Amino acid sequence: MDDLDAAWAAVTAAQRELVRERATFYQHGKGRIEVLRRALQEQGWSRMAAMRLLTDLSEDVPGLVPELVNLAMLPDTCGWARRALRAGTMQHGLGAPIWHHAKGYLPDGDLLDWGMAADLLTEIEAWQPLVELLDLATAHHDPEVRELAAERRQRLAPLRTSGTGAPDPI
Repeated sequence: MDDLDAAWAAVTAAQRELVRERATFYQHGKGRIEVLRRALQEQGWSRMAAMRLLTDLSEDVPGLVPELVNLAMLPDTCGWARRALRAGTMQHGLGAPIWHHAKGYLPDGDLLDWGMAADLLTEIEAWQPLVELLDLATAHHDPEVRELAAERRQRLAPLRTSGTGAPDPI
């Protein structure tokens, strides 16, 4: 066995161990949410492990919406946080509570905040909250935020259909 085969055997063993430990963690029921909440507030591997776990363990996402939205609004953690929120939304219809928390960033938000909120709502396919966000952005005092709204409406309109085959207005 060469070094590459040994490395692959170690990866395989680590995956088996990860599956076993996830199963053990999963069996602890409601206590998981508090552990995951603390992990999401930490930096580094603990936070990353929590976000990755939540993409598979979506039943815990509703109890962690504020923490996950906070992470979804940050460039360095938005990807995994959005994936976890998407998994939770697909199972539990979390568009409204996610929008409620994301909306809190907008009154004092800059263009990045508005864009991150729009990206989050798009990722979880929360179309009605996205329409509301784009309406708010269209009326915003900052021309860059208004431009973002116009660009997003144009880009997303073909993706939405009303069942009749015609695009819904976004």
